[in-house]
Amino acid sequence: MSRPLSWSLTFSKRMLREVLLQNMVHDAVAKLDLPVPPLYPTGAGANYGLFYLILRIVTENPVARVLDVGAGQSTLLLNALAKKSPIDVVTLETDSNWADWIGQRVDHKVVHSPLVPRSIHGVDVQGYADLSGIEGKFDLILIDAPIGTKRHSRWAGLELIDSFREQDCIVIFDDAERRGERDTINRFCALHEDLKGRYFRPAAAQQFVACSPKFSHIMYYRWS
Repeated sequence: MSRPLSWSLTFSKRMLREVLLQNMVHDAVAKLDLPVPPLYPTGAGANYGLFYLILRIVTENPVARVLDVGAGQSTLLLNALAKKSPIDVVTLETDSNWADWIGQRVDHKVVHSPLVPRSIHGVDVQGYADLSGIEGKFDLILIDAPIGTKRHSRWAGLELIDSFREQDCIVIFDDAERRGERDTINRFCALHEDLKGRYFRPAAAQQFVACSPKFSHIMYYRWS
């Protein structure tokens, strides 16, 4: 059965935005002279919309510490940014093999913590077993893990934000178009009313960004 025309037009517009963002990201990387390795934003990996947000937020704002939840392509980009800017990055990953693989390719700390059954904010989910390898506060927290689920997806990220967010901070949720992620985002908004956020127009995936008043200009970022 063929898909409706409306679906095809929406998909085409999203892919055109992705190409636009790809060009913007590669142009920014070149002009900033960032030592970025080849990036492969395919499948479940980060897309160029997320790369754009990371690049712009880190290079245009006083971001000193980043908690990168979920090792992957965005981790490699953050590592390149840390070579050019005075930022401290900590990556949290649940899979030991993937943590080792990424850890060999970056210069910052990669913390491995497996998932175990937990109750977080009254919901039974898979949460992080051990967060003792993470210390201090972060002014940028990127939630792109743990593994997505149909409902209450990446709910464990709420615990991380509760524990490690700086008073003045920025929080990014990737894959914000999914129902499970929206469960988590809605709960996050209820818990952190001092942070104002909005959804960024989707390309291959959608992001939700929230921030304290200090970073409110981020809400006006556009790419088309």
